[in-house]
Amino acid sequence: MIIAYINNNHQLKVTLDHAAHSLNMSISSLCRFFRDKMGISFAEYLHSVRISHAKELLTGTKQTVLDISEECGFMSLASFYRSFRKATGTTPTDYREMGEAASKRSQFQIQGYSIVNPIMGYELLANYIPKSHSNGN
Repeated sequence: MIIAYINNNHQLKVTLDHAAHSLNMSISSLCRFFRDKMGISFAEYLHSVRISHAKELLTGTKQTVLDISEECGFMSLASFYRSFRKATGTTPTDYREMGEAASKRSQFQIQGYSIVNPIMGYELLANYIPKSHSNGN
């Protein structure tokens, strides 16, 4: 119930006090729950949910970075950039561009192997098949 509350309200100005009140818990009980069950603080969990949602929106929509920051519950664009860079090591704009570049290559990572689209895969594979076997002989 606590996790669902955060997941459903992360775009709002969620405070520890407001969350505890909404869940009919004391602040200390809510803090203890997060430390004991999640291994992180309430604020750290809230932040991770917001960043995760932002990543999805950056790679899956054409929304502006400002709109995404507001939709994810950040109070300013500057705080969004600062938080995103701290969490991911890159800016939201660079993250989006990296996602677009990766999707253009049509590459997927499966168990450590790079899989390209089928036509490119066949062309690459054909380079390694001896010519005498490639025509069915």
